[in-house]
Amino acid sequence: MYHAPNKRKKRAQLAFIYTLMALAVMSIVAVLVLIMQGYRFNRYDGRVEQGGLLQFDSRPAGATVTMDDIVLANKTASKITVQAGEHTISISKDGYSTWKKTVGVASGSVTWLNYALLMPTQPKIVKAATYLSVASSMVSPDSKYMAVLVESQTPTITVIALNSTLPEQSQVSIPTDVYSESTANHTFSLVGWDRDGRFMLIKHSYSEGKTEYLSVDLRGNEAPRNLSRSLGVDIASVEYSLASSNTVYILTAAHELRRAELSSATLTGPLFTDIASFAQPDRATVAYTTMLGPDGRRSVGYLTSGAAKPRVVRTYTSDGVAPFELRIGKYYGDEYMSIVHDKTIEILTGDIPSSDATSALNLTQVAKYQCPSSVTTSGFSPEHNRFVVSRCGADVTSYDLERRLLGRSIVAGDTGTAINWIDNYHWAVTASGVAAYHDFDGTNRQAVGLNAAPQAATMSENAKYFYHFTQSASGTVLVRTQMTTD
Repeated sequence: MYHAPNKRKKRAQLAFIYTLMALAVMSIVAVLVLIMQGYRFNRYDGRVEQGGLLQFDSRPAGATVTMDDIVLANKTASKITVQAGEHTISISKDGYSTWKKTVGVASGSVTWLNYALLMPTQPKIVKAATYLSVASSMVSPDSKYMAVLVESQTPTITVIALNSTLPEQSQVSIPTDVYSESTANHTFSLVGWDRDGRFMLIKHSYSEGKTEYLSVDLRGNEAPRNLSRSLGVDIASVEYSLASSNTVYILTAAHELRRAELSSATLTGPLFTDIASFAQPDRATVAYTTMLGPDGRRSVGYLTSGAAKPRVVRTYTSDGVAPFELRIGKYYGDEYMSIVHDKTIEILTGDIPSSDATSALNLTQVAKYQCPSSVTTSGFSPEHNRFVVSRCGADVTSYDLERRLLGRSIVAGDTGTAINWIDNYHWAVTASGVAAYHDFDGTNRQAVGLNAAPQAATMSENAKYFYHFTQSASGTVLVRTQMTTD
């Protein structure tokens, strides 16, 4: 005879089932969390180990990723969790050269390999323009334009739109009444663009060592200005403010740093004195280096906008000749300083207060390393400031703030030409007649052009074209290389 289970027993059975279900769900969630954190079962040693996540991407996308000789199923953009340790990664695509790098992966970390820039093996190359010669050239900060000065004695600037399918050119000539003394031995040279790629500073050298500086609107809407004449000051160097193209910072021949408003031709008093050089890390800060003092010492420091006085960061004994400079950058909210002193580069991090703040400047050393020779140029990479890259003779050193790694490479045959960033992860340089681009750490060098002239080499803002100059029997040629096979 059948007896129905009593209520107490039924409740116990249900409680047992629900407990098993809850435990199963929690176990599944725990396993999923561990998987998301990179934990995997190692079948070779029977242990559960935490790996790291590798994120891949490339230009162009749709490339095949090979890790340690194993071809991955997904093409770029893709990701995979791998065991901690070193792994050799290759990214390849038909019609393009292969990108390859060995990276160290730490447990629980995310390593971004999202910057593989693939070079076509048979690129489309066109002659964008031909000139009898090129005295100087300079690429705008946004990589949309290139300014070319064909003859140093002729104040006519050619502006090239780098993004256009057929490179468009325009010319801006400086009227003779803007500059002084039109004599046979005077020369013009390009000094620098404003942040928006519209205005250009021009240096005019004339009459046995005299110089003056001009501001020219390369879109032709505003008349050129003679800054030396309108401001009535002897200028040693000048830069457009990052905050406004109507404002410039001027280092006078008397080693005073001043600020000027161009439209009103007004000049401030000295912001500070005994200055050898300056740089702008952002819209509100100026970093500076002092002259050699009577005690044989020099200092680096900074001045923030609206502050009553500058702030000294470091002071060193110096011979007055060895390189000495301060650069400031911010990477994902963390503030950094890079100090160059002869062959030494020191990287510091910490809160950087207003220059007139009374609180202590608490900085922690991130890295300190020696270059094989004196540093020629040094600074943070553009936009995100992730890398500190320096030229030391033929050597290029790069420190990765994200991964705390130092890289070194050699530009053969070169002795310190400034590198030109073509995007946030790659720089180009022309050396020994070869125009080439590299990853930030000097790896994956791609030679784009031979017989290259020592002028600007860059990639267009839309990443479709690489530009460099070559020498030919007809003159200096601006060559455009298409970076895709489309």
